[in-house]
Amino acid sequence: MKQHGGWIEVKSKVGEGAIFNVFLPACLEQQRAASTIAPRPMPRGQETILYVEDDESLRQIMVMGLRGMGYHVLEASNGANALQLWNLHKGQIALLLTDMVMPGGMTGLELAKQLRQMEGSFKVIISSGYSLELSQLQENTELGFTYLNKPYQMTTLATAVRECLDKPQHGLERSHK
Repeated sequence: MKQHGGWIEVKSKVGEGAIFNVFLPACLEQQRAASTIAPRPMPRGQETILYVEDDESLRQIMVMGLRGMGYHVLEASNGANALQLWNLHKGQIALLLTDMVMPGGMTGLELAKQLRQMEGSFKVIISSGYSLELSQLQENTELGFTYLNKPYQMTTLATAVRECLDKPQHGLERSHK
């Protein structure tokens, strides 16, 4: 709350419960300025993306958005499913877009490392909502993975995907906090 210039007020009475009032600053000037700027078209592509996300509703939305941008998307709910899809389509996949934390005992980082050992010619974006996981990624800078902080908007994802696909692999890139 403090990072955004806001605060929380709490009123509590024993036996009656508590009331939490959350205060955030209004952004009217920023909204007006944004509405006068013409929106830029979203970056598009035709490459094949292996998208790994355990949250089914989020996965459906992101897959639909990526397909709407022209990409061919293979979707998996965990590392084991992703490995199966990789084996079926390994020569076609240009980008692995994976969540960091997934069920089944394999993280997105472990998945990316395992696939990179099999074939190193694809790009990687690892997404997470936990800043502590960034330290794990920073320990692996030589792998050239891009980090995308959750939550993100579709335009942020579109830009991150296009930038990752277009640039040569080198070092850890932090993208669109």
